[in-house]
Amino acid sequence: MNLSIQLIDNDNPTNSASYPFPIDVEALQEAVRYTAIGPGTMTEPIAIDDFITSVKNKLPQIGFNTTVKASFELLEGDEGSNATPMVCCKVQNIGRTNPDFKNWEKVFDCDGQYVRNAPDGTLYVTPQEISGFQSYCEIRTLKQSADSPKSVYILYSVLFKLIIDDAEGNHMTCYCEFDPLAKISSNV
Repeated sequence: MNLSIQLIDNDNPTNSASYPFPIDVEALQEAVRYTAIGPGTMTEPIAIDDFITSVKNKLPQIGFNTTVKASFELLEGDEGSNATPMVCCKVQNIGRTNPDFKNWEKVFDCDGQYVRNAPDGTLYVTPQEISGFQSYCEIRTLKQSADSPKSVYILYSVLFKLIIDDAEGNHMTCYCEFDPLAKISSNV
C-alpha cells in the first residue's frame, strides 16, 4: 500500500508534485503481531514512520493557492478489508515564532464540509469518498494576500486504519499515523 501526498499548484497545474510513501505493510503487521509497538487505537495510533520505505529528508514547501491531497494507492492484495483505510488528516501548527497561531482561515479554505477547526487549534480534514472502496483527504491553501502569514510550519498527520490478523489469526483493527512536516510559504 502506498500513501501519496499530492501538491497541486492551482495557478499552474504543471508545477504540481506527488510524493509517494510506500508502506511496508508486512513489516508493520509483524510488528503489531509480535511486539509491544503501541496500542494502535484512535487516540494512540501507531507511528508508521519506520515502516515507510522511502522518505525524502527535505522539509516540503506548500505554496499559496495549492491543493494538498492525501490518498492511498492500493497494491495487489490490498483490496478487501483495507480498501478504504483513510480516517482523517489533521494539521497542527509547530512553528516556534508563532506558537499560538490558530487562524487557519488565513491559510486554508476552511469553509468546506470536510474541514473542522477544533478548539485546541488543530484542523481536521475528513475523507471524501471516490467510490465504495477508495477515499482521500483534501484541503486548499488560499491565494496569498496582505493578511497571509509569511510562513507557517505545520505537522500534518494522516490517520488510517488497517485490519490485521493477530498471532492467533483473529482480525483486529489497528489505527496508524504518519506525521510528515511541511512549511507553507510564498517562497516556493
